[in-house]
Amino acid sequence: MTLSWSLATAARSLAAFSRPRACALSARMSRAGFTPVRCRAGSINVAASVPRARTNGTLLCGVGVRGPVKVHVEAYGCTQNQGEARLMQALLLREGHDVLAGESDADAHLLVTCTVVERTERDMVARMRALAATGKPLVVAGCMAAAQRTLVSSIVPRARVVPPRRWREVATLFESDTACSERAQEIETARLGYHDAIVPIAQGCVGRCTYCITRVARGRVSSRPLEELVGEVQAHVDRGIREIKLTGQDTAAWGVDRGANLAGLLTEITAIPGEFRVRVGMADPLAVFPIVGDLVAAFDSEKVFKFLHLPVQSGDDGILAAMQRDHSVADFEDIVRRFRASFPDLTLSTDVIVGFAGETD
Repeated sequence: MTLSWSLATAARSLAAFSRPRACALSARMSRAGFTPVRCRAGSINVAASVPRARTNGTLLCGVGVRGPVKVHVEAYGCTQNQGEARLMQALLLREGHDVLAGESDADAHLLVTCTVVERTERDMVARMRALAATGKPLVVAGCMAAAQRTLVSSIVPRARVVPPRRWREVATLFESDTACSERAQEIETARLGYHDAIVPIAQGCVGRCTYCITRVARGRVSSRPLEELVGEVQAHVDRGIREIKLTGQDTAAWGVDRGANLAGLLTEITAIPGEFRVRVGMADPLAVFPIVGDLVAAFDSEKVFKFLHLPVQSGDDGILAAMQRDHSVADFEDIVRRFRASFPDLTLSTDVIVGFAGETD
């Protein structure tokens, strides 16, 4: 089966679900972890057994809610959003607040938004309005807080808006005098009851894709330090976590701003003693291609899932150029061949845009 045939087949299958908006099935879905056809946002539900810490005299800044504050948390979108939401939830717990799955008993709401496609944006707008209508304080975080801050403010003018790169500041909205935002990475997400750990390794990407709003929300690559990431994974393993999910808008771009690369990070992480597995999140061909040899070698560890999420977006070089993807079909095929040569049972996930502007049958 050739790539062009398989993409054409995928296009025909997806066309039944698509409508004229050119980016309605865009690669922005892949950047937020949605399947190409059904991009339904799904909220995190925190288990009812989450331990409830207590403190006295806390204040939700500017709105007069004394604590401990019961915060209803909803998070939508990609694995990175889910990971940051877990960190925010655990941070709130550590500071003595309650984290609730339901909204009726809450003192305040925290909405972690996604804006991957138009339908998701509409869903987020509806949730903002519904939560604001409760009359309780609302904090809006996630990608809309950065890419569409003006829109958010026009819909819910009284809401606090916290963009992705400033998620640690959520703590300061629910406290009186404890400056804890700099310690956000030290919080114990294990208290939330999850059996896996989502580890955001970087913000942003190196791409310039014409259709993507996520790059507006997340910006250029900003990688977390290697030592910090290794320490975080070690802490998760010590707590009994057995699956580590490395996530980012483009995991393969990790380290480009630090003179390092994803292969080196994987090598350091898999050297940690213990029984655990690592799942690598979406990696763009543009960032994978220069390090593919080293990355294949790093994947050879028994601790790394043989899973590769490599979005191709189109099987036509002309469309890829119009998208400003900065890679070719041949680049994608070469990466896949090299991974398959070492790992015949590799699970390959990709993403295809159907109906990109200027595309024909």
